[in-house]
This record gives sequence, structure tokens and C-alpha cells, in this order.
Amino acid sequence: MTTATHEGLDDWCRIATQLPIELCNLLKSDRKTRSGHGASIPSRPGIYMFAEAERPRYVGQTRDLKRRIGDHCHPSGGPEKASFAFLIATREFKEANGESAETRSQLANNPSFSPYFSASKERVSQMTVQFIECACPELRTVFEVYAAIKLETTEYNSFETH
Repeated sequence: MTTATHEGLDDWCRIATQLPIELCNLLKSDRKTRSGHGASIPSRPGIYMFAEAERPRYVGQTRDLKRRIGDHCHPSGGPEKASFAFLIATREFKEANGESAETRSQLANNPSFSPYFSASKERVSQMTVQFIECACPELRTVFEVYAAIKLETTEYNSFETH
């Protein structure tokens, strides 16, 4: 085994060992709405989880917790910034109106979709959010998938590519 391969394996083992520890840390962190956290959300890299009625609904990772959590909750956020709300709205819109062949952009510009998206952004702003700081981008990336599977948030945490 080459030195580079060995170092890569060591990095993977270190990340894999950290996953359950970080999940425990996330679940033990303060659970409040975004507004309830106030100024305590740092502008630092980390991992966050939205929950509704104690049920985890969405896990994300970011380079800036304060900005990203705010993006999910802000009423004027668009589909790219309020992506969790957009996913909720898309699901509810399709359930109410049947499957839609519209692209993400077409759906976002569909006037019939707008009330669903607005209601979903309000819904997300009322959910509790928990977060932990995490500077390592590789750990954050792997953790997002790990936590989504462990917490059963794959309804909205889809890792399907475009």
C-alpha cells in the first residue's frame, strides 16, 4: 500500500470514528427555533438539524451556520437558499396537484406553487434547530449522509444528483 493510500485510509478511519460522537453532540445541543437561538448561532462551519414535533426532519452542513440556518428560515428566501422549505413545498404541491414534470426553476416561477413555498418557509421557521460547530469539511460532508440515514431524514435529505 502506498503512503498516500495509507494516509487516506487513516483519514477515513478518523472520520468514521467521529460520526457517532458528532451525532451524539448534535442531539445534545440546544434545541430551539432559529429566533429562539438569537445571536448564539455562530458564523462558523458546522452541522445543523431541523426537527418538527421532536422528529428530525432535515440535516445539513455549511461553512457558515448563522447564514445557512437563516437562509432556510427567511421569508424572502428563494429555492436555492430555502432549499429545505422548497423540498417540503414541492412534495405538498405534487400531492395536491399530481406529479409535475416542471423543472425546479419552472416550479419556483409557477404562481400556483408560491403559496405552498411561503407556507413551507413559515413552517421551517417554527421548527427547532440544533447545531454544532465542525471545521473539517470532509467530516461535515460524510456526517450529513450518516446523520440523514441514522435519523431517518431521507424524506427531505435526498442525495440524488441533478
